[in-house]
Amino acid sequence: MCVVPDEAMASVYLDNKLVKQTDWKPVSQQCWDLKFSLDLDRVCSLLFNTYYYDFFDMVFERWSMQTFVAKCPS
Repeated sequence: MCVVPDEAMASVYLDNKLVKQTDWKPVSQQCWDLKFSLDLDRVCSLLFNTYYYDFFDMVFERWSMQTFVAKCPS
C-alpha cells in the first residue's frame, strides 16, 4: 500500500540552528512560494529537511540533505 502524504513542511538549518521554517501546507507541486536569503560567510553546515504528515496523523522525515563547507572558520 502506498501512502500519499496530506501535508508537508520544510526547514533550513545553518550550523544546527533553525533559520527558516515553512508552514504546513497541502502537498502539491508548488505548495510553497518562498524566497529568502542567507549569509553563508561563516557557516560550517547547511541542512534542509522536509517533513510529511499523513492521514494516520504521523509525522515523519522523508528527505534530508546536509552539506559541510570545506573550511570552517576558526
